[in-house]
Amino acid sequence: RAASDLTPEAQAGAAAVMKNMPNPVQGALVQGVAPDDDAVVASILYSGTGAELLVESRWEERDGRPMIVNLSAG
Repeated sequence: RAASDLTPEAQAGAAAVMKNMPNPVQGALVQGVAPDDDAVVASILYSGTGAELLVESRWEERDGRPMIVNLSAG
């Protein structure tokens, strides 16, 4: 289901983020949600056995609904 929220541009970069996710993901904590121009940026910390990854997703309205236009991990 989550993939349906990704624009084609975001899908192209999603694989790089996903390969660094903890496996299995055992927790997710929203670190923040902030407006940025015509978008909203959500920061979520994913955790698993001995690993964490902070993922930022940039959401914009596309085709009348919110969609992820960019994913990055840090």
